[in-house]
Amino acid sequence: MPTPNEQLQGFLLTLNDEANIAAAAFRSFGHQYGQWGRMLAEHPEWRRFGTFEEMLAVAKKQLYNDPRNSRVIVEAVLQHMTGLPTIPGAELFNPLLEGLAYKVHADVLLAQEHYPEASESIEKALGPLSAVPALEIERGGALLVLARVQHALKHTTDALRSVREAGEIFERHSQFRFHQMALEICAGILVDQKEYALAQDVYLSAYVTAERLEDRDATLRLDTNLGACAVHLHQPQEALFRLKKALAGWQELNMHEAIQHTIYNLACDARDRGDLEEAVETLHNVFADFLDRKMPNAAAEVLVEIADTMTTLQGDSVYARTCHQLAETMLARTMLPENLREAARYLSRVTAEPSSVDVLHEAFRVVRDFLRKLTESPTTAFSAGA
Repeated sequence: MPTPNEQLQGFLLTLNDEANIAAAAFRSFGHQYGQWGRMLAEHPEWRRFGTFEEMLAVAKKQLYNDPRNSRVIVEAVLQHMTGLPTIPGAELFNPLLEGLAYKVHADVLLAQEHYPEASESIEKALGPLSAVPALEIERGGALLVLARVQHALKHTTDALRSVREAGEIFERHSQFRFHQMALEICAGILVDQKEYALAQDVYLSAYVTAERLEDRDATLRLDTNLGACAVHLHQPQEALFRLKKALAGWQELNMHEAIQHTIYNLACDARDRGDLEEAVETLHNVFADFLDRKMPNAAAEVLVEIADTMTTLQGDSVYARTCHQLAETMLARTMLPENLREAARYLSRVTAEPSSVDVLHEAFRVVRDFLRKLTESPTTAFSAGA
């Protein structure tokens, strides 16, 4: 029986061939994720480890944007990965692919709050990953997903045990990035236990590692979490500092859904913990700071998401008055581009008089869609009928 090192060597020798096959498939795939399964059915030569691995990477990235896309992609992998040929010298491919596919599937189901189904998928991932010693690091990654599922199911003690076991694996193999992820998950559990100061310390430890690894997505995610901790700990300056960094970073990377989710989740969490007023005040200060720094697109995006979120949470049009005032603040800035000025005028007009919640949500959607087009083409004209 080959040793773990011999298994890994055989695995690495075939990666180039797999990458070439994946590249050929992805030249044809495009961004119509719903068609990928059909294309795999029509091209059996693409049904290889390299293609499936790349598909799973896209599915993980789409979790930030639209978990529905992620689910379509990973379920295409699960449908077509059976019967994958065993490549001599690379027997790791099959158990690795099975484990990774079910792990990503569990992650997607977790994002969609399908917790019992996520639990089933992560158990299916742990089976093959636990059976092969050479895949211990991947098993550690699956344990982190298991911990998040356990916590979602209110099995917090089990979740902390899974995080600890994963952390020990990563320390043993000097896997700093994964260890950082373990710290993030542990801190998230502590937040839910209202241990905000302890969670803040753990997030800061993770932040040091993320900065050392130059992981931009991780630092932005951690800034978001540290900002939320600061809100709950009544540290307004720290909250403002962290949330400015996070929201400006997501805007620079054109990750608009991340901005939307950050503001919505922060407000929901703050409402549930009795800190909504403080959270909204912090977001207003972020908006003002972006205007002062001549970042009108970012300011407008924050304004739309605060207004839409508050209208949803309050279930009425009370926040519209505040939205009107903020839109007027934007209009007072002389350096505002004309197309953005038109969007601000529209917001100001719609929120100046009492309106139904449905009318307000539609107005926010129109401006949101315009702002996302503006990222791709700065000369995009604003139209209220967009």
